[in-house]
Amino acid sequence: MNFGEVNSAEFRQFVQDHLSEDPALLLFRYQGKVDFDLKEAVQQISARQKAAKKTSGVGRRLPY
Repeated sequence: MNFGEVNSAEFRQFVQDHLSEDPALLLFRYQGKVDFDLKEAVQQISARQKAAKKTSGVGRRLPY
């Protein structure tokens, strides 16, 4: 993984723009069309989606 690439504005914008999309479809749709590691971006999107699912409703489950 190239951390400079991950910190690029294009990489971060891609992740933000596609947070609600299916990561597997993104791999097919953008393969060879971006100037950064697409697999890394898709993994980032997938991880953020998983974290959002796990943390949704946390405030409702607290006992106080």
